[in-house]
Amino acid sequence: MPRPLRPVDRSWRNRLEPAEGYSLAELDDAGLTIEQAENLGLPVDAGRVGAYGPNVSALREYIRATRSRF
Repeated sequence: MPRPLRPVDRSWRNRLEPAEGYSLAELDDAGLTIEQAENLGLPVDAGRVGAYGPNVSALREYIRATRSRF
């Protein structure tokens, strides 16, 4: 199984920085629920607002990689 991903987010200085977890909008765009994300070992941060596009595409690739192994 691939290693769980770590999300990134833009800081106020427009730099990419590690985020605490994936926002609910990112999980929803990728087609995951909070329970599914936690079962996959993905961090969830309910306090983050909005969806960062590269995080969503990375989540989709991770889902494809993990589901193809079953």
